[in-house]
Amino acid sequence: MKIRRLKSQSGETLVEVLAAAAVFLLMMAVMQGAVSFCTNAQHKSRQIRAVNAQICRDLKTAANETPAGEAVFRFEASASGQTGGTVLFEVPVKLAEKRVPYKREDGTAGEAVFYLFRPASGTGGGEGP
Repeated sequence: MKIRRLKSQSGETLVEVLAAAAVFLLMMAVMQGAVSFCTNAQHKSRQIRAVNAQICRDLKTAANETPAGEAVFRFEASASGQTGGTVLFEVPVKLAEKRVPYKREDGTAGEAVFYLFRPASGTGGGEGP
């Protein structure tokens, strides 16, 4: 006569199935957060690019350049960590600024300021001593 086994040794227990489901749900939560973060970053990048493109278009057509004085840029050679080295050359420039109004993504008005450096009139390169 054959003896039947009432309990089979193959398969998973309920605890193993629940543990696997918990790990799966944790991984899905992490993946959902990563996808959400990437989607928000992509949306913000598109907004920034649109505002930047508008500012660049307006900068080309803006004619409100404001003179801001003159300056001399000195290029010096010095050892690391020291200041006041030998002046290699100087470049006199006229300073100006251009202000470009734009609208932020939240609808408020903003203004981008661009600083311009133009050659000073009557200089031939501004060679130093």
